[in-house]
Amino acid sequence: MFDLVVRGGDVLDGTGRPAWRADVAVVDGRIEAIGDLTGASAAVELDATGAVVAPGFIDAHAHTDLSYFAVGDQPELRLAGLRQGVTTEVCGNCGWTPFPRTDAFGADVDRHIGAIFPDPVPLFESYGGFRAAAGKEPMAANLVPLIGHGTIRAAAMGLADRAPTADELRAMERLVAQAMEEGAFGLSSGLMYPPGVYSSAAEVTALATVAARYGGVYATHMRDEADHVVESVTETLRVGAAAGVAVQVSHHKVAGSRNWGRTAETLAAIERARASGLDVTVDAYPYTAGSTMLRALLPPWANDGGVEPLLQRLADPAAVRRMERDFAEGLPGWQNLAGMVGWSNVIVASCEHEADEGRSIERLADEAGLSDVAFVADFLRREAARPVVVIHLMDEPDVQAVLSRPYAMVGSDGILVRGKPHPRVAGTFARVLGRYVVHEKLFDLPEAVRKMTSLPAARFRLPDRGVLAPGKAADVVVFDPARVLDGATYDEPLRPPTGVEFVLVAGLVVIERGRDTGARPGAVLEPG
Repeated sequence: MFDLVVRGGDVLDGTGRPAWRADVAVVDGRIEAIGDLTGASAAVELDATGAVVAPGFIDAHAHTDLSYFAVGDQPELRLAGLRQGVTTEVCGNCGWTPFPRTDAFGADVDRHIGAIFPDPVPLFESYGGFRAAAGKEPMAANLVPLIGHGTIRAAAMGLADRAPTADELRAMERLVAQAMEEGAFGLSSGLMYPPGVYSSAAEVTALATVAARYGGVYATHMRDEADHVVESVTETLRVGAAAGVAVQVSHHKVAGSRNWGRTAETLAAIERARASGLDVTVDAYPYTAGSTMLRALLPPWANDGGVEPLLQRLADPAAVRRMERDFAEGLPGWQNLAGMVGWSNVIVASCEHEADEGRSIERLADEAGLSDVAFVADFLRREAARPVVVIHLMDEPDVQAVLSRPYAMVGSDGILVRGKPHPRVAGTFARVLGRYVVHEKLFDLPEAVRKMTSLPAARFRLPDRGVLAPGKAADVVVFDPARVLDGATYDEPLRPPTGVEFVLVAGLVVIERGRDTGARPGAVLEPG
């Protein structure tokens, strides 16, 4: 007698081996048996005839930790990943996490993170505090949190554009060590964003070295993904080698049409490093647009000190004129994405004035009778620096070049905000299966599933997940390979996918043919 049996499906175990017909039995949240279980009975039986049975997908790059407490009343956001088959989310990426918070600089961090979400986001003194609070929440999927370098830096020295003192660097190292001892999975950086953009490679290396002592990974949103993308890859690889840390290049891309095709250079550099013995992998999402906070597109000096100083500068005509010059002429070391792709390709995703969502900055500026930069300054000031944007900046052959690599895993980079978020929130994994396997034939189905399961499980030290085998956690997705496809678009970004039949977390059905069952067996996981 089993708790649950998934019957008659084609099992893809996550290792990349071909599928075979088998039943999958579950007892006490774990896989008990895989094989011909015709004579067995179970309390719950799921018919998987004609479908694939795979390990639950692992989103290698999410931001759930920031948004988890802010979207509690919005199931269409909280369940967007689950409806694609995602049962575990690696969060705490791009350098910002809701922990740690210190009394000295807590108000700065409150305002910085609070300027992303209209709903309050609770912040925590430590990773342990976050983990305890999240563990009390009804959670459908599992979380795998990293510790953010940006938040660590802000907790130790605020949001100032300067190098840390020796004492401040030691304080950062202690905060990283504390988070790792409390169960964080590694360190993330967001070197495009303040305050990470103000840091040196030596500072990041010192903190990555601490994470490495605990077996953690270093995941990085690199300093530049555009004109200086090759130099940024080089910096990342040097940090990894100097710190002795496993490296994850987050959402690897090359941005701006003049850089299209340069994945040939970046991937060659990564492969040389791998051949030399450096443990480096990448993740990517299957879209040619990215998404971020609008204020992150400003020159770095504009964000010096945090949100309040930024808002003061946005109200200062002289500062706005300086921004306009910088956008026109550039600044040494600044990744000027908007200047590179044009404001017509920067689309408002989320803001207080809903009528502006889904429209380009260029169009909104024209209607307001302002220059693009003057409009951005006015818009950010009116919206308290909160808007999130979608940016069309990549080329499809580059996206496919990255995803096709055997060391590339899938990460949504989903930002759970109201309005019209990037469709990757609800479409990433189904899009890879439906478009890149069936239509583009970029790789076969066993390889696609491996990229979503055992590969990220190995990278983030999740020995109980990523493979269907007796004794493993019963995180399972059942999907129809002939029907699976993303439904999310830029106009309707939360439309669910088709073809995902059942999603199980810890042996309980959480999604049944698109329907939320109400089961909440997810947990904050521990490194294995």
